[in-house]
Amino acid sequence: QNMTEPFNFYVHRPTKTDPTAAPPGCDVLMILVPCQTLLHNDLLSEMPKVDAIAEYKKQFDDEMVNDLRDMVLKRLGVLDGLEDLETYIADEVIE
Repeated sequence: QNMTEPFNFYVHRPTKTDPTAAPPGCDVLMILVPCQTLLHNDLLSEMPKVDAIAEYKKQFDDEMVNDLRDMVLKRLGVLDGLEDLETYIADEVIE
């Protein structure tokens, strides 16, 4: 994927309809960034699931993941109330 071109991503905020999805006074955002098609490898079908997933993850290096993260935060940062979003991140999982 060309990292200089805009890309679509999905944002889910479960606390909008279910305030129990986060501790009191907190919020939750789940952001899904569709990625390029993974390269197929027949050998992975014979591996335990956790090992196969680890191998597939190697197709996305840390630099690419961090660049995508930064681009998402930058795009969200133009929205009212999300200007300093990164400063409010208490926990983050990137998978």
